[in-house]
Amino acid sequence: MLNRIGIAVGLLILCAISILRVARPPRAVPATAPDTAFSAERALRHVEQIAQRPHPMGTPDHDRVRDYIVGQFSALGLHPQIQQATAIGTRYRQAGHVQNILARLPGTDPNGEAVLVMAHYDGVEAGPAASDDGAGSAALLETLRALRAGKPLAHDVIALFTDGEEAGLLGAAAFVREHPWAKDVAVVLNFEARGTSGRSFMFETGPGNLDAARALRSARDATAGSVYATIYRTLPNDTDLSEVAVLGLPALNFAFADGVERYHTGHDDIAHLNPGSLQHHGSQMLALVRTFGTEPLPRPRTGDGVFFDLPIIGLVVYPVGLEIPLAIVTLVLVGTLVARDRTGVGTGVLATFVALVVSGGVGLVVGRMFDGPALWSGLNATALVLLALSVTAACYAVANRWSTPRGLQVGALIVWLVLALLLSARTPGVGYLFTWPLLFAAGAALLPRGRVIGEWAAAIVTLLLLVGFIYGVSVVMLGVAGTGAIALCVVASLATLLLAPLLELMAGNARWLGAPWLAGTGVVCLVIAALTMHPSADHPLRSALVYAE
Repeated sequence: MLNRIGIAVGLLILCAISILRVARPPRAVPATAPDTAFSAERALRHVEQIAQRPHPMGTPDHDRVRDYIVGQFSALGLHPQIQQATAIGTRYRQAGHVQNILARLPGTDPNGEAVLVMAHYDGVEAGPAASDDGAGSAALLETLRALRAGKPLAHDVIALFTDGEEAGLLGAAAFVREHPWAKDVAVVLNFEARGTSGRSFMFETGPGNLDAARALRSARDATAGSVYATIYRTLPNDTDLSEVAVLGLPALNFAFADGVERYHTGHDDIAHLNPGSLQHHGSQMLALVRTFGTEPLPRPRTGDGVFFDLPIIGLVVYPVGLEIPLAIVTLVLVGTLVARDRTGVGTGVLATFVALVVSGGVGLVVGRMFDGPALWSGLNATALVLLALSVTAACYAVANRWSTPRGLQVGALIVWLVLALLLSARTPGVGYLFTWPLLFAAGAALLPRGRVIGEWAAAIVTLLLLVGFIYGVSVVMLGVAGTGAIALCVVASLATLLLAPLLELMAGNARWLGAPWLAGTGVVCLVIAALTMHPSADHPLRSALVYAE
């Protein structure tokens, strides 16, 4: 009994660590910190000025924010300039008069190569835009102050506050095509927001991102994954970096996205902006500017990389060319298991397939119940996971009548192997999510001794990689409905089947491996969420009203 409780507690702790790793931003650094450090408390003073009222392009408050930023540049001893242009966007059918604000922090190297740091200072009509993109603008001002307080960097730093981002990326388009400084840029950093809280994800890169990902290690507390960058390349979403991408330069794009229900609403205000999110924005910005501003420019040309962050270890980075060899190693390991343990393997493959399909169906059906704030509810996400676990446990229990625990485990590993091989070949930046857990799980299954230690190692790798990832995708970015709910349930089922030996020990002699209890607990979570999740100032219902003349 104590052993089963210990397994349950250990697995829950690993899940909690993985979620907190992608959900909880660092603490805000106070204004009493050294001048060379980034302080969110100091940066918040800028947000308070920028986000007093809505300031979309072409309004008096927009000009007020423009004048404030220009004044801050002058106070730092920089020489601001305003790029006036009639910009024509290339991503959307939009045009408008923009006023980009620029300043150049000179470096000691006379070659003219520069680091470009970007944020947009315009906002939407609906709200004061404290997060999108008051936080990015404030972080850039505080970063410039910290840089001025230290020794000069080797290379110039171009600070660009773009205009008209919300109107169609107009300011970025004008800078790239008309401003003479654009030809000096060697590397690009962009800072955005799609919510009011959470960690600042590095979610997009320029081409050949291996070198840029290695440089990201200097931020020390980065939240990043090549899976995000790979997926983002296939999406229709845009930021200012989409316009700068025509330069073909190394680039990193950052945004925090928790609290997305307040995105582009009147609740994107100073009261709802998480100071920790601002701190994470700024600490990464300052660290990377120092790294790129000190190391040689232009950066070396590289191919793409595979990268992901883990607690304690930090950012793991390696060339994308290693994905196929690693997948082949998993093929050898699983092939050895199949040759050694053939009994019931076919049943294991079928049971795994059925569990994944039914779990995904549960996510699709139950996810349709959620709308408004319920889409972003961690309690609803927990309910979906519990329902997926109950389905998986039931499939496993039924299949166990015609197979063996070993056969079921090897069957699940075969399904994991197919996913790892396909993703490593087609989308290498995603394959690591399946390759590394499979390596550890298959290796543990082959151990003649100490198998339990190997199974715990597999659990650590699997849960630290997958739980935080699927939380970030489903709960923070997509919501627990549609694709987000399906992905959440399928990943929960996959992880359960991979860790089946430990979960069997935890379930003990429970009938149906505890499937009824899991389902019942999931339903209870759904009921509690339905009774407690209501629209409020913190969780508003989205609406839009446009007046056109």
